[in-house]
Amino acid sequence: MSLDPIALRDVYDDQLRAWMPPVVPPGVTIDWDGPLKRVAGLDERGFVTYKSLDGVPDDEVDALIARARDYFAARGQAVEWKLHGHDSPSDLPDRLRRAGFVPEDQETVVIGLAGPLAVPAPDPEGIRLREVTARADLERIAHTHLVPARPDHLRALWSGHMVHPCARARQRLYRYVIMWADERAVP
Repeated sequence: MSLDPIALRDVYDDQLRAWMPPVVPPGVTIDWDGPLKRVAGLDERGFVTYKSLDGVPDDEVDALIARARDYFAARGQAVEWKLHGHDSPSDLPDRLRRAGFVPEDQETVVIGLAGPLAVPAPDPEGIRLREVTARADLERIAHTHLVPARPDHLRALWSGHMVHPCARARQRLYRYVIMWADERAVP
């Protein structure tokens, strides 16, 4: 595989950007509007993603933005538009602001070869890493990270729905590792 940054970004856009697992948790809805994928029910808010808006006429981009905003407003849900720095049209951030979307902190996608990073290393003293394989482990993670900052329904979502439907379907979509210190999950 090429390590050309543009080629890697294109692979990310093509394979991962709008990807969703084939089995979604109960209550999750995925709705398409042209190139947009609108996802509701995974969290306290929905999100909008897509592979590309290249070639979509300007007036249709504005209409897509308005329909996405209105779709989630009708559900009584906040919404996050998954904007990437290389998205087109180049004025998409301004269009989103005009439609009422509020920018959040910038996030970064890091893409590269995992092989050079996958070298054995000892755990730091007093810390051990262990793969999460049981529901009880997920509940410990949820308790550590979501209580008391988030409502109980999010803790239930995190521990009961994010991994287990995939596990029941015998799919290996994610690998979760938990860090332990003094028999407690470390945030």
